[in-house]
Amino acid sequence: MDSWRITLERKIGEWRINYACVIGDALTTVKTLYPNAAWPQEDAGHPEDEVLPLPSNLPSEACSHAELTPAVRAELRLRQGQASDLLRDLRSKLGMTAFLWKKTAGQFGQAAKTRNGKAFKSIQEKIAHLRISYNYTRSKLLALG
Repeated sequence: MDSWRITLERKIGEWRINYACVIGDALTTVKTLYPNAAWPQEDAGHPEDEVLPLPSNLPSEACSHAELTPAVRAELRLRQGQASDLLRDLRSKLGMTAFLWKKTAGQFGQAAKTRNGKAFKSIQEKIAHLRISYNYTRSKLLALG
């Protein structure tokens, strides 16, 4: 666990350096304009609890500022691509579910113990995970406007 945290801390540090090169001055300027806004905390204690200062995590008044427009547009494109990928995967899993459902229709009793039953349950779990991921991505897209 400690080696995982150290690796994550290193990657977050590298990300922060790159982020500062791209948007650092603009974010500093916007922070001074909105000092009372709810900004994400810099240090959360553990790296897995840290909230990165992406535009979707910033206060809404900060996202609408002209200096952060390029960052907002970039994240919007990334989130749209992420949502598209999740929907494609979801469609694929739903198609597989329909196929397995049709294949095992009319079976009772031991159906849950067959390979199809286990595959069906596995796919349902993946669908639930994809749904949660898509809803999260959608909420970030809505936050960006």
